[in-house]
Amino acid sequence: MFVAVSRTLTMARDSLRVVVTCALALAAIGAACAEGAGPTDSTAGLVAIQRLSAAQYAALDHVFVVSLPLDRLQRSETAPQSKLDAATNALVRACNKLSTRDPLLRAMRSGCAAIADVNEATRDVGACSDPACVRRAIKSARAAMCRIVSGSRTSDRAVNATHLPARCKRALVAPPDSYPAYDELDEAFDKLDHALATRSDDELAAAEAALTRAEKKGDRLPTAKRLLQLFRSGCR
Repeated sequence: MFVAVSRTLTMARDSLRVVVTCALALAAIGAACAEGAGPTDSTAGLVAIQRLSAAQYAALDHVFVVSLPLDRLQRSETAPQSKLDAATNALVRACNKLSTRDPLLRAMRSGCAAIADVNEATRDVGACSDPACVRRAIKSARAAMCRIVSGSRTSDRAVNATHLPARCKRALVAPPDSYPAYDELDEAFDKLDHALATRSDDELAAAEAALTRAEKKGDRLPTAKRLLQLFRSGCR
């Protein structure tokens, strides 16, 4: 059975890489998370924001710039995990540098740690040598992605509470297609988990097809380069 799963594991690992790459787009698995889940932040201080300060702009611009290498790594089928680790760790460090005293930046850093957790799941999937191990990795990945979406929705609420220009708000909230795209990816991982539990070849094939559809939808989300362009044109 595990030999037959090897191709699916490659697809699963690649799909998780898409999640890491799109994490800055605040796109994550929403199906397992309740709408509006996650910590809330007071709107005090947010409603007064009509434009980004120089410090806010510089801090967010740095995070977008640091995410750029993930575009190339996601497109490469041969990129080593070590390079993805290094790029992801750099992104997490930049994200964690966002101020905890600033109400907007504090909300926008709420999903930082989970980005590293999802990346760790890509390593776990690749290192597994039996279906039980894969199922544990999938469970960890889905939990981490749920934490990202919780942080994403916290960030969206904070951005929408400001009086930033509409173009800047659109650049800072999750892209419209992100939550539906990753709902589909979460469902694909659920199918894979069930296929591994039942050891059904038919269900494994269905999980592969679901992963393919979900990954294609994820590939249509904005790249890090595009997100940086939107940010700079909308929030400068």
